[in-house]
Amino acid sequence: VESGKEEEEVVMTSGDIKRKPDEVTTSNQLVKAEELTKAGAQNLASALSGKVSGLNIRQVSSGVNQDYTITLRGMRSFSANNEALIVIDGVPSNTSLFFALDPDAIENVNVMKGANGAALYGPRGANGVVIVTTKKGGNGSEKGYTINLKTSAEFESVAYLPARQT
Repeated sequence: VESGKEEEEVVMTSGDIKRKPDEVTTSNQLVKAEELTKAGAQNLASALSGKVSGLNIRQVSSGVNQDYTITLRGMRSFSANNEALIVIDGVPSNTSLFFALDPDAIENVNVMKGANGAALYGPRGANGVVIVTTKKGGNGSEKGYTINLKTSAEFESVAYLPARQT
């Protein structure tokens, strides 16, 4: 932080509206980029686990195309969808795109718990809302360019095949 300037903490709400934390009356929790990348997690599911109270990330299928479900504060219905609404940069999205995001490309994740999301996002936000803000490009004031490259690979193969009967 430059001398004479203070960083102001803000909370992102619907429509990318920035508010001060004391102006927001809903139950929410903000996870910043430093917290997401601190442990060097390879995907967003492992980066978010344990960082938000009441957030349950459950892996539905394993393998190369993993699928997850996100619930906030437990199950609300036996027959209806209990998943939280995911909003990436102001656009409602799904869990597969959410977990495909690189944790290093995320500026912050704001989790709105409970039915407060329904006031902002309608009935789809009744089970809570996970608002993701990705990092934006610089305005040219930074010196030079920075390129970070992180890769990971996962391979699956059959260990053995059973003998065929003839």
